Amino acid sequence: VKTLAHRTGCVLAVEEEAAAVIKPEWRDALKGAWNNRDMFTKACVKPVDPNKKAKLDLGSKQGADDDNSMDFREFVSLIEKIGMCPEPFNKTLLAKVFKEVNMSGAADDLNDDAHEFSYEEYKTAMLILCSELGVPIYVNGRNIVQRVKL
Repeated sequence: VKTLAHRTGCVLAVEEEAAAVIKPEWRDALKGAWNNRDMFTKACVKPVDPNKKAKLDLGSKQGADDDNSMDFREFVSLIEKIGMCPEPFNKTLLAKVFKEVNMSGAADDLNDDAHEFSYEEYKTAMLILCSELGVPIYVNGRNIVQRVKL
């Protein structure tokens, strides 16, 4: 019965209680954003100010590599754009999640920059936010949110 419920997209009674207290648009926003590479990439592109003179800085992350990492400001901006900040998530909780995920690191975070997310770290952070609201994310019939906690 449990497997059939997962396959049909039904939420079991235990999970219904947690899901019932959140707005459906929050649940849908998290499900749509947790592993959305395009959304991540768009949020990572830093706008170029046309009024500033361009400097030649070979160490700068502006340009081609910009879409590979997300800083805290960009993370909060993305959460605001999907309508989840300041409610149900405030900046204090987002800062806690950002810090926790960055401390743990990820396989694709080669430079281990504590000030920016890699895509894998972003997905972990979004799963933690799903966990905070009790939003299940099913991959191959398993709720992967149960594995991540803050």
